[in-house]
Amino acid sequence: MRFNCFLLLILLSFLSNSSKAFVFYVTYTTDAGIGSLRKAIRSANINTGKETIYFALPEAQNRTIKLLTSLPTITDPLVIDGISQTVGNSFGNSNAKIFILGSSTELINAFEIRSSDCSITGLVGAEFLFAFYIVGSNINIGESGKGNVIIDNDCGIQVDSSLNVIVKGNRIGLDTSGNYGSNSMGIECNRSTGRVKEM
Repeated sequence: MRFNCFLLLILLSFLSNSSKAFVFYVTYTTDAGIGSLRKAIRSANINTGKETIYFALPEAQNRTIKLLTSLPTITDPLVIDGISQTVGNSFGNSNAKIFILGSSTELINAFEIRSSDCSITGLVGAEFLFAFYIVGSNINIGESGKGNVIIDNDCGIQVDSSLNVIVKGNRIGLDTSGNYGSNSMGIECNRSTGRVKEM
């Protein structure tokens, strides 16, 4: 009897730890490796539960993450909070504090979300095929005072077969200083139900 109780306690402890939410920190602007955004997303996908990615880049003048290939698809609930970066002010008069840069010659995506309950705020996304490609539910792209800057992409936000997507507080087609830039398409919605709302 005591042995069975002991096994039960071990099992409950394992289940509790396996569902614990983690916080991952981006500490380098490198495309890959320890401390990179790519590594943080991969780690978040592995863990069960809603994870959070914060930014702790050490230099105010070096907050641009230049991607060589598309970031890993987000497959688990996740918060990516660019406003969490404490070193350096927001870019221009926007709310964004981290610049995610693609390529003007390679067709890559920044954030492909195939999950529910995700939120991405406080980032600049530029020079991508899709800055945000969404197939999921209960997704927030930007919040009041924590919007993203989405500029110079083939498509800023693509929403496919999704439910309850809220796009709020972002600059779409305007740069960090509020000047006109370009997206071939700002927001496109296909086969989506419920609320796909721009605020």
